[in-house]
Amino acid sequence: MRRHEDPQEHFERHMDRSAKRYVVGLQKAGLEPNDKLTRAMAERALAEARSDYGRTSAEVRDHNLKVIVKGHNRRMNAIKREGASLRLKTCLPIALVLGMLAWYNFGHPGGFWMGVCYLVGALAFLAMLVLGALFDRPRE
Repeated sequence: MRRHEDPQEHFERHMDRSAKRYVVGLQKAGLEPNDKLTRAMAERALAEARSDYGRTSAEVRDHNLKVIVKGHNRRMNAIKREGASLRLKTCLPIALVLGMLAWYNFGHPGGFWMGVCYLVGALAFLAMLVLGALFDRPRE
């Protein structure tokens, strides 16, 4: 993560650069400094320093948020992978056992409704397995 710059240091550095540019510009143009021009350049430099600090602060904030979200996504993906493994280890065997019990009860007289109950349970566990795979996919 990046650190926010001290506003006073940023302001001083920006004003020093602006003053140097002002002096070089006056020398190139062959002009003499006067109060009105100096005041206008100082006001412009102050406005630039404020906008530049706001822009750099926003960049630092956005960068830090991306770093935080990236770490969060990495942890969430690890949790989802562990959940998928656990779902596969529990839902599939339970669905198979309930399916076999439903098949057994459908084959015996008077076991139709019990077979239906077992079948509904097996389908519910299969649905948990499939829906978990659909909705808990790891994201980039």
